[in-house]
Amino acid sequence: MKKSILCIAAAAALFAAGCSAGPESQLSAKMTDDGIILATPIAPVSLQTKLAFVEPPWVKLYFYTGTSPRECVDNQMIQRGDSDQIKLNEYSISTAGNTARIVIDAELTQDIPCLFEGNLLLLPANLLSGAKFSTPERAGTIPEIPADGGIAQIFPETKSMTFDTDCGKLEINIVEGPGMRLDDRRRATIEGTPSFWLGTAVPLEKSRPLRIVAEIRFTARPGLTVPEPRAATGKPAEAIIETEVTHTIPRLHPPLPTPASMAPGAEKLATTRLNLNFATIPDRLGRAAKRIFTEQLPLKFAKNGTPFTVLIADRFPGLDNPEGYILNVTHSDISVIALSERGAFYAMQTLKSLYRDGAFQTAAIHDAPKFKLRGIHSLVDNNSDVYLKSMIEDVLSPMKMNYILLESEYAKWDATAGCHQEWAVSKEQLADIIATANDNYIEVIPFISSLGYCMWMFENGQNAELAENPAKPRQYNPSDPKVYDFMTGVLNEVENVFGHQSRYLHVGHDELCLWNADYPYPVRPENIEKGVKRIFFDDTMFYYNYAKQHGLTLMIWQDMLADRNESPENGAGGPPLNVRDIRKELPKDIVLCVWRYSGNTKTFGDLDAMSAEGFPTVACSWYEEFNVENLAASAAKNGSLGLMSTTWNGFHGSRTALYDSFAQLAPYIRVGCRGWNPDDLANRYDAAQVLGSMLQHHEDRGVKSGSLLDLSGSVNIVFSPDAPAFVNDSAGSAALSDLPTGVSDFASGRFLVAAINGKPGAVATKSLLTPRYPDEVTIPVAGLNGSRLKFLHTRTGAPLKNLAEAATYVVGYEDGSSTAIPVLYGRDVAAMDNGDCTYRLNPSRLAEFGGRRIWIMEWENPDKDKKITSLTLKNSGTASGVLLFGVAVEN
Repeated sequence: MKKSILCIAAAAALFAAGCSAGPESQLSAKMTDDGIILATPIAPVSLQTKLAFVEPPWVKLYFYTGTSPRECVDNQMIQRGDSDQIKLNEYSISTAGNTARIVIDAELTQDIPCLFEGNLLLLPANLLSGAKFSTPERAGTIPEIPADGGIAQIFPETKSMTFDTDCGKLEINIVEGPGMRLDDRRRATIEGTPSFWLGTAVPLEKSRPLRIVAEIRFTARPGLTVPEPRAATGKPAEAIIETEVTHTIPRLHPPLPTPASMAPGAEKLATTRLNLNFATIPDRLGRAAKRIFTEQLPLKFAKNGTPFTVLIADRFPGLDNPEGYILNVTHSDISVIALSERGAFYAMQTLKSLYRDGAFQTAAIHDAPKFKLRGIHSLVDNNSDVYLKSMIEDVLSPMKMNYILLESEYAKWDATAGCHQEWAVSKEQLADIIATANDNYIEVIPFISSLGYCMWMFENGQNAELAENPAKPRQYNPSDPKVYDFMTGVLNEVENVFGHQSRYLHVGHDELCLWNADYPYPVRPENIEKGVKRIFFDDTMFYYNYAKQHGLTLMIWQDMLADRNESPENGAGGPPLNVRDIRKELPKDIVLCVWRYSGNTKTFGDLDAMSAEGFPTVACSWYEEFNVENLAASAAKNGSLGLMSTTWNGFHGSRTALYDSFAQLAPYIRVGCRGWNPDDLANRYDAAQVLGSMLQHHEDRGVKSGSLLDLSGSVNIVFSPDAPAFVNDSAGSAALSDLPTGVSDFASGRFLVAAINGKPGAVATKSLLTPRYPDEVTIPVAGLNGSRLKFLHTRTGAPLKNLAEAATYVVGYEDGSSTAIPVLYGRDVAAMDNGDCTYRLNPSRLAEFGGRRIWIMEWENPDKDKKITSLTLKNSGTASGVLLFGVAVEN
């Protein structure tokens, strides 16, 4: 004990003394709502931290620094509000020179099971990638990003570790408390940020408080060169040329999903006209053909056009799947053979993807889908008729998806008149969505959430008498017959709107007792006596019988019917509720929608068991990398009905979904492709880039003329292959030396990149890669007018959260007024090493040089009649800045 005290005292003295390392080694820290942010002038060290105290295995959350009430004061996080189980005595960060000290002190106040899981540091990917590491137990090099995705452990728990990075040496020592492990989270990212998770998970006991004291020391690499900004001349940026500054953005048709069998021909079939006898095909297929070939492609139908034959046969040799088809494109004609209209429609989608530059690629294709059901789940609001109709035409149909699970409890049903929200979709809008889907051979399945998620019934103070707990109305009372009268009224309306084209009815039934801390269930004596297991069974059978009476098949979520052994992620049907036991009593034609969202999971015990028991299953994924892929493989093995990509972007989020939920939409491509052809060799694509390509035509404004600004007078950074421009050259400044100088086309725009001694230059602000640059730069502009400004730029440093403010442009006018333009991450700019695309940052706004990406942002000028006299780049208080390469001004 005496020796331990002496060691701790010595460590504390060393911390207090700090280290005599240079200014590049100095650590700065702050405690935020995201936890500890730790950085040096040349590199971030920690992006965030989180502490969680839970009932294992994550059954109940006692205290979580990400969401529980807390306050940050003087680099310490202070617990606020009531927490009966956890007392956070201290959570702090302090620095001295190049050394930081983290203290975590907490105790359990009740004798209950508790697991502490916390990350001491979240280390950025670009700091540790390729670094050498050593611990007392092992040494090695941080590997390349693992190809199989998921979470990879670099080393297990240890109390001492050293990393030799490109920037310098990082040393971490655990003075008190358990050891820390390092997990690679570059694939299975944390909140979208590629990183390394340094933390631990240990049980907590009332009699043994948790105390962790850690010291972090950073020493910059000897001889590290920190670049200085180039002195700008201050010459005003002039509009030197009038030219085409905005190009037409084409509508792209990627050749996905990959056909099951395709033999490409060596020739092309050049044509502008097709000769299809519309009298020989059904009207719906004829309308689809006109949309595909005359609206989405620049073709016409004419009797003197290329022969195009479509045959829908009752049977045909080699075709046994009703959605399969045979497509032949020769040098002189096109033929389609299918067993159904839908199969012929999919053949036309494939044919569309073969058209490039005025000609079809010749090919012989024999194709059919792997899964019977391939679709998405979507919430619905009063803009969904616009949003979903576009998604159907642009994405779901080309991906050969055949259903949408439309969550519609908040629609304006007559039976829920008093509950309506201002954003609720009308029945007429629902009918419009269904009609568009039907025209594209997509079945729209109604989803009305019941039993556990019934907040919609109690909106505006309505129906409180039907709630299980009127004081906290979330679930309905299953012992009150009036509940089922109410639900029958709603379902009858649903049937009137959806029923003519849907074979299924989904009623939810997920997470019934998940919210027991805030919404206990059950609470009524009669339901407590009945028990959750019997409640769940009886309620399910009510909807099963309703569905049967209306010729429908019932769908529900699976989680309440699985235990933790089958689904560690969400299985809630084990002890003490034991709802899992009713699986043997339920009718085996109920479709169980198995939702599993972890990208790190490769085996799915619930999907295996439920399929083996005879239940039809649909494998339901979300957005994590490898989630779709692993789940699809298991679904194929189990003979599941199909795949579903779920979307949880809020009940009234369709107006912003493309911007704030793009990461949830990109998996539509993965589900569509894997649902058709799950072979790994057929699925080599970037889903986000494919989705961006399919949607980019919505940004098309045609050809616009204007002027290009010469920024050479304000350029303060130059890119050369033999003179690194960044403090850490692994960031790739040399690659930017490949940028063309002068007037050049970049994706859908034209810009002028200044040449300084023959090398490309840019205007840069302070960042971790350019620590000695200014926080803002003002570019004088020789007064000119413009209706729209276009910026060719990129962001240095690590990715930000989606739609976080990455920088600000300020446009100054001749009358002294100005307009600030927020630059949002993921909409207007992204990191230059960011591999993803988004709705706005799609291929039409992307230029790539040696793996470094630069982006085009557009801004409509509200004061186009005023002359612009200045343009200022400002950092937004983040750890990374902006590189501005060019500005174009539309007339």
